[in-house]
Amino acid sequence: MRFGPARVAPIAVLLASAASADAQHLHGPVTDAQTREGISSASVLVINPDNSIRAGAITDREGRFAFSTTPGTFQLRSPR
Repeated sequence: MRFGPARVAPIAVLLASAASADAQHLHGPVTDAQTREGISSASVLVINPDNSIRAGAITDREGRFAFSTTPGTFQLRSPR
């Protein structure tokens, strides 16, 4: 399966909750834009406003990711 810019959907679902003042827990899937199937081994990056990488994860076989980071302003990206 080939994954180009038109094939990879943005992170479809992002669930975030602050379990404590020190951690922001992020999890969700990365899916194919056409088939809606999860994409395994996709990179998911947490990007700070200055474009530095705060944290990252790799999706599992079903395209799911999960990790914790400090609260703040950031973007999630899954590079194509």
